[in-house]
Amino acid sequence: MSKLVSSCPTTCRVSSTHQTCEPADPASLTSSDCGSCTVETTDKGISCLSCGGCPTGTCDPGCSNGLGIYVAERGNYCFGAPEHPDERSVRRGGAFCPEAFVNRELEGKQTVMLRGLAWPGWTPVELPVSAVHGDVVKAVRSARIKDGNFQLTLDDDSFFSGVSISQVELRVGANPNAPAYRLGFGEHELGVTSRYRVQYTGADGPKPLCAGPYPNSPPARTAFLPGRAVDGWNAYVTEEPNVVTMACETGAIVTCSQVWGYVPWNTGKGQPDTMLETIYASCLQAKRAAYFVEAGHLRSYTRSGIEVRRRDQLNIKADVIEDVEAVWGPQGAECITPENNRLKDPQLASQLQELATKYGVPSCKSGEGTLVTGPFP
Repeated sequence: MSKLVSSCPTTCRVSSTHQTCEPADPASLTSSDCGSCTVETTDKGISCLSCGGCPTGTCDPGCSNGLGIYVAERGNYCFGAPEHPDERSVRRGGAFCPEAFVNRELEGKQTVMLRGLAWPGWTPVELPVSAVHGDVVKAVRSARIKDGNFQLTLDDDSFFSGVSISQVELRVGANPNAPAYRLGFGEHELGVTSRYRVQYTGADGPKPLCAGPYPNSPPARTAFLPGRAVDGWNAYVTEEPNVVTMACETGAIVTCSQVWGYVPWNTGKGQPDTMLETIYASCLQAKRAAYFVEAGHLRSYTRSGIEVRRRDQLNIKADVIEDVEAVWGPQGAECITPENNRLKDPQLASQLQELATKYGVPSCKSGEGTLVTGPFP
């Protein structure tokens, strides 16, 4: 059920699924319209700051850092999207934002699909994946992480893992002879999981899947998160054993596990760990400064290159934090001290205080909790 709202510069539709805006008339929409769009609803007071929505954190023109989930910078990580898209150009060309490899059984056969969100409409879709080795096209039977390495098994029982993945080209789409997209895996590095420089090829030629964090920097790597799906709108984590999530190393998914050290499983035993899972899910919100996600307010209040002090319940990181910014949980800030925002912005502090009051997020009385952040001096 959608509700039409007329308080934006353009008319927006609030989706009950994603609690975000979609333009009723895409042809009339501009980036500036999206940046100023604010929507109220009666149940949670949902505020939407991007009329077009921003799946995977790649395209929000109203936020300085996108949503930051799959990638830190907007304008990349979506197949078919221009380098610096505005809403109209993305709509004209269409876009597919990949999120995960999914192992399925279809018609009695094991197969692999690539899940993502597709424009128009940012509709969840799964596209078939095949592989080319030499000149032979083969079905991909499974995609998984084994001993940290990304591994593909083809329908003839051959498999490629780690460095050898570069020997195959993945074709995405129903017709492998005329695929919608081609994926090539280049330079490999093993961290918590495999990391590659991935290139995709669509109708407009080859492009890096993940742009670098700064202008003129080399492309960023792509890495993986096994057994878990991450919502591209609010960063909520769901356990899905048949899924291998794929994301850029600049986004929260990879930064939290491979840079900040919050791997969501026991690396020594290879076993699930509830506390590690909770810290990781909390980090996805903390890294992005997504304070009010639980209320449906999806905006990120940080910028690339902004560092924060961190202290977690297991002392994986144990910074001394004198000025607590927020205590985090998997659904956003559990408490907040607006004047201690990481951007050290007095105007932002005032805005955050209004939002905290509106959404019922209390002030922090202590610096104790699953994950605590504070600004650098």
